[in-house]
This record gives sequence, structure tokens and C-alpha cells, in this order.
Amino acid sequence: MGTKDAPSSLEDTISGNAANSLTEAFSSIGIDLPSIQSARSPEGRLYVDLGSCSPAVAYQLAHWIQDHHQ
Repeated sequence: MGTKDAPSSLEDTISGNAANSLTEAFSSIGIDLPSIQSARSPEGRLYVDLGSCSPAVAYQLAHWIQDHHQ
């Protein structure tokens, strides 16, 4: 997990922790998305950027979600 800007506030830390948690959750089901990172919009809004992935990873994630949707 990367961070586009170094954490400068509690909100940045929370965003970074959310990105780390999501990376760990994906990893636990065998999906590697190394592009996940904490980010901040030009307006200052924090978000978790999922980045991009290969078509194979997208299909893997889609099938996992479909197989586990209740």
C-alpha cells in the first residue's frame, strides 16, 4: 500500500489504515491489488484509490463476489 501524500492528520491515518485493511482483505482471498493507496482529491477529500488491475484479476474479484453474494 502506498500513500500519495504523507499522513498529516488523523483523517490521513484513517484513510491509510482503510487502504491497508482492504489490501489485507483482498490478499486473504488470493487477490493482489498492489495499486491500492490512500489518496486526497484536489478539494482535500480523502479516499482509497483502488488503482488498476489486469483483466484476470478483475475477473477473479468479480467471480469471488458473485460466488459469495448472499
